[in-house]
Amino acid sequence: MNELPLFYVKCHDLDNIWVYSKIHNRELKMELDTGSALSIISTKEYKSRFSDLNLNKTDVVLKTYTGQPVKPEGELGELDVIVEYQGQREDLELYVVDGPGPSLLGRSWLRKIQLDWPSIKKLTAVPRETKGELQDILQAHALVFRKELGTVKNVKAKIEVEDGVTPKFVKARPVSYSLCPKVDEEIDRLVREKIIEPVDFSDWAMPIVPWLRRMEKNRTTANRLKNICPPDYVDRLPRDLEKNYNHLKATELQAWLLFYSIPCLNGLLDTVYLEHFAHLFEGIHILLGVGAPILLGDGISEVDLDRAETLLDHFYSKFGELYGEGSCGLNVPNNCVHLVTFVRKWGPLWGWSCFPFEDMNADILKAVHGTGDVTSQYLRLKELRMKMSNISLEGVNEKTSDFIHSMKSGNNKCWRGLKKMKNCHKAGQPKPVTSVPCTDREILLRHKCFRCT
Repeated sequence: MNELPLFYVKCHDLDNIWVYSKIHNRELKMELDTGSALSIISTKEYKSRFSDLNLNKTDVVLKTYTGQPVKPEGELGELDVIVEYQGQREDLELYVVDGPGPSLLGRSWLRKIQLDWPSIKKLTAVPRETKGELQDILQAHALVFRKELGTVKNVKAKIEVEDGVTPKFVKARPVSYSLCPKVDEEIDRLVREKIIEPVDFSDWAMPIVPWLRRMEKNRTTANRLKNICPPDYVDRLPRDLEKNYNHLKATELQAWLLFYSIPCLNGLLDTVYLEHFAHLFEGIHILLGVGAPILLGDGISEVDLDRAETLLDHFYSKFGELYGEGSCGLNVPNNCVHLVTFVRKWGPLWGWSCFPFEDMNADILKAVHGTGDVTSQYLRLKELRMKMSNISLEGVNEKTSDFIHSMKSGNNKCWRGLKKMKNCHKAGQPKPVTSVPCTDREILLRHKCFRCT
């Protein structure tokens, strides 16, 4: 079942943006609504103008801005329609729901149809009577538009904390003497506006971080990272990227991309580069399912996947233009071209990982000693391990059995000196094995793993 947002809010007709398109050669007036994931018409509109088209069943569930599902009076249906708009012709999906609202042109059509945006965004002078209406609205709702921070009524918030989590109390950071009056003033303001309140005791505490943007002299990502207090589920504190880039763990790079990057780069990176990077930022968030119903097991919708694909394609296509073709390595096309395909096959990114393949790199490094014929070195080791895995340990004493187990696991240091002999491989320095019982020697010789003297 796919859940899609439907953010329509009714307002005055003059404020609406109307788009006129043809559906099966029938002109339809639709309101442009970028908050709606789908394009929809009412059941009344369908019965009066499009009843000759087959209404298909669908499992799509519409959701409001606050996440509540919309339950139409009748069944939600889907039409496969031919849409024409200013010389463009597309086969699109149109959804039918019960209700008195107007027909909506949502994001699903905007990805396929190029609207006449210059005429839509055309600026016109505001009539005097409209200005008077605006002042009336501001006066009628003065509490909403006042400078003080307002509060949301009749809404109860809840912070989810995992069971068994140990409370964290972080000591206050030292503040320079010159900043103390400003910090005290800000704390008093927060208390006065009831954003925070004083308490005598608490198991949880985080330090206040003074942030003087106008007085910031050394505006760098390192300074901004240093002042970030990550939430409990981020294992590591942020480190200076420039000093520690070659030593950062995968989880640190992940935290940088998902949480720190946009706040730290905002104002430091030119707008064109920041907007370009934001395409990667949003695309990866979508594929991870961050903030989406996927965290509840409902899956990423096809609309979201199309959005992610568009974002990553844009990031890839503009990368060489912004940073030079020589900087466009394998990671850029691999991430941008193939990620959406694999998410469609395997699910969101948080559900699978390439780390097992990375772990094999360490195994390969342990198997290689010297620069000569690296491939043969690793293949010889794998061959011997496969032969040893077939050795039956039945009747072998405990000491010999432990030795063979250590050889199978690859942890035995003997593998480091692996050399090929006439009819076998020699691992480590040869030692007499006369102390090994005759039955054990026969087993080893039978499998041609060792040569006994």
